[in-house]
Amino acid sequence: MKINLNSLISMDKIKKIINLFSKRLITKTAVTTGFTQRNSKLDGFTFFKAFTFGVYSLENSSLRNIANFCEDTNPNLKVSRQAIENELKAGSNFLKTILINIIEDKIIKSIKHNHIEIFKAFNDKSAIVA
Repeated sequence: MKINLNSLISMDKIKKIINLFSKRLITKTAVTTGFTQRNSKLDGFTFFKAFTFGVYSLENSSLRNIANFCEDTNPNLKVSRQAIENELKAGSNFLKTILINIIEDKIIKSIKHNHIEIFKAFNDKSAIVA
């Protein structure tokens, strides 16, 4: 499996975003969206890592290489290209939900930060318009 070295910087940014969300939250989202079933070998966290780190780090992000990435990430897992393909529809809904959660979290944090900055302006006497 070839790693694309040019994507390491992007992976660092992705890693920072992922660190905002715990493995527990990602796993819970996989269950609530229906991605993770009772008998599923491929867990949500492994799929999530494969389609964030894996896709961006692989020189050729074919289904076979993504399956290999999953196996490298989770040594107890044996997953085929076909298994990855079969999970794409449910997986896309799962990843979409995670992305929405990340965006909502960032917006809320941004709004809180901006409100604080706005209120600081009221303490600045030079900001008063006569």
